[in-house]
Amino acid sequence: NPDGRFAQEPAANHALAEAVASRLRAARIAGGDIQIETRGGRVLLTGRVYAAADVARAGDAASRVGGVVQVENRLAVIT
Repeated sequence: NPDGRFAQEPAANHALAEAVASRLRAARIAGGDIQIETRGGRVLLTGRVYAAADVARAGDAASRVGGVVQVENRLAVIT
């Protein structure tokens, strides 16, 4: 049922965002107001982190979450 698939999409997106957030916490990625948006396996990271290395680490951590097919990393370093 196509309607059922679309009805489940918001829940799946939320669950994926939570999984990415958990992975970022486990990787000890710290920053100010990191936002995670998901849709259909695609993840968008926005916000700021404290170190340049954390930008790459966050993208790598997000890409390792099951169900993630693409990561667009727009994190910036807090200056």
